[in-house]
Amino acid sequence: MLTVAKAGKAAFFLWGVGTMTACSDITQDIFPRREAADAQQQRPTYNELDPESLEKKVTELTKQSAEIASRVNIVSEQLSQLFSVKQRLCEIQTTLFGKCYAHTPLAGVLWKQSAVCRKKIALFNTRKFYVNLRGATGRFQLILDNTIESNVFNPEEESVIRWYNTGSRSLKNLKLSDISVFKLRAVDYEFPQSDTPIFTFKVDDKVLFDQTDFLENSRTTKSVLLNTLALRQLLSSNACRIDEAEIDEATENAIATAALPDPVQIPEILLSKASTDAMEAAQEWNKQKNREIQLKSESYLALARDIASLRHDLRGDLRLGCWANEPIRTVEFLFDGQHLPLSDWDRSTSNLQKKSSGDPARIEIGFGGGLVFVNRDENSGPIIRENGRLIADPQTDLTIGDISSVVIAKKGVSYSSFQNCWSTWGGLGKSCEWQNRESSRYRMNALTIKLNNETIYHREDINQTFDRNSLVWFERELTANQAYRDIMRRRDCPVH
Repeated sequence: MLTVAKAGKAAFFLWGVGTMTACSDITQDIFPRREAADAQQQRPTYNELDPESLEKKVTELTKQSAEIASRVNIVSEQLSQLFSVKQRLCEIQTTLFGKCYAHTPLAGVLWKQSAVCRKKIALFNTRKFYVNLRGATGRFQLILDNTIESNVFNPEEESVIRWYNTGSRSLKNLKLSDISVFKLRAVDYEFPQSDTPIFTFKVDDKVLFDQTDFLENSRTTKSVLLNTLALRQLLSSNACRIDEAEIDEATENAIATAALPDPVQIPEILLSKASTDAMEAAQEWNKQKNREIQLKSESYLALARDIASLRHDLRGDLRLGCWANEPIRTVEFLFDGQHLPLSDWDRSTSNLQKKSSGDPARIEIGFGGGLVFVNRDENSGPIIRENGRLIADPQTDLTIGDISSVVIAKKGVSYSSFQNCWSTWGGLGKSCEWQNRESSRYRMNALTIKLNNETIYHREDINQTFDRNSLVWFERELTANQAYRDIMRRRDCPVH
C-alpha cells in the first residue's frame, strides 16, 4: 500500500514534502535503473546447456522473475492509488477554483490545456479581467512580475485586459494567484503625482485592487506598485483554500477506495521442468516487464508532481493571519558571512590599470514598497560577517504583510592595482604590467530577517559572493519561506 506518514495532524505523502528528490530516491529501490535492466537484457541466450547448468540458469531466472513481478505489482498498485488521489483532488480543485476569483488563469482556455486537471470548466472561458483608471492622462499598462504585460489601455473608460508574456515563464501555466508583483505603468506622459486617481482592477464584477492599494513609497514618475495584501488575504480565506486536514482526509479516502489491478504472476512455464524454452521465455518476460516498470516509474513521478501541485493550490500558500496587518516598527538583519581576500589577477587584462567605480563598500537592502536600509561602509563597519547585524527603526506605514521580497546590493566595484615593471633588452628597455586585484568582496552564507522581533525569513546555504560578477542578490519568493508561513499562521498578535 502507498505509504502515508503522519506529522501531528497532517499527513504527508512521500511526494508532498519539498522537492521531488526524495521521491526519486525512493523509486530507485522500486524501479531498476535502465542501464542495469539493459545489461541484464543483453545477456546471451544459450541454445545448449548441460542439464545441471540449464536447471541452475532457469532457477536463477525464476528468482529474477519473481522479484520483477513483485516490483511490477508494487508500482501498479501505487499508480492506481495515485490516479485515485489525483482524480479526487481535481474534483475539489474544480469546486474551489469555481468560487475563488484569485485563482483565475491568465490565459483562460490555454491554461486548461496545460493544467494538472484538464476538465472543461466553462468559467475559465468566460471570466475576464477589467481595469478602469480615472483622473489620469495618457495610456497605461499593467505589469506582472516584470515579465508579463497587459494590453495598453486608455483612462476614463473600462477596458478588457489581455496578457502577453515577455519573459521565459509560460503564460498558459499561470494563475493570478501565482503572481507576486503587480505594477501600474504609464506608457506615455507621467504618472499623476498630485491627486490619487480612481483605479479598479477586477475579475468579472469582483474588485481585486483599487487606488487604496497603491504603495505610495514605490511611486515614480512612470509607475506605482500595488499592495498585494488584499489578494493574499483572499487566498487565505475559505473561498480560496481548504484545511490541510481536509486534503489529508480526501487523500486517504481516495487511497482506500482505489481499484487495484490484478497481481502479475511469473510465467507458468517457469513452474514446469527446466528447459531451454523456459529459459528463453523467462528472459523475454523479464525484458518486457523491466520496460513496463521503467514506463510506470516515469508515470509515477509525473503523478507525484501533479499531486504536489494540487495540494499546494488547495491549501493556499500563505494562510495570512493577523500578523500581516501589524505595522513595521523595527527591522533586524542577521548575517553569516565573511570578507574575502583580494582576488587573483588576470594577466590577460594587465595592460591597463582597472579603475574603481560606484561606491564599493556601500550595501543597500531593499524591501518592496520603497523601504531601503543602508550600511554606508561595509569595510569599516561590516555586517556581512560572522554574527553580523543591522538594526533599523524605519519610519513607514507599511505592514508585515506588505513585505514580499528583499534585495541586497553592493553599489560598486573596487580594485587594488600594482604596477610591476622590469628591464628588457639588457637594461636598455622596460616593460610593465598592471596587477589588478578586486577588493571589497563579500560572501553571504546565511540570512535571517526579523520584523518587530519576529523572524519572517531564514535561509542557510545562500553562498552569495558580492563581487563585480554578482553585485545583487534577490529573494523574490520571501513569502514562500517557512519562517514567513509560520508567523502568518499564528493568531497571537499584540493587542493595541
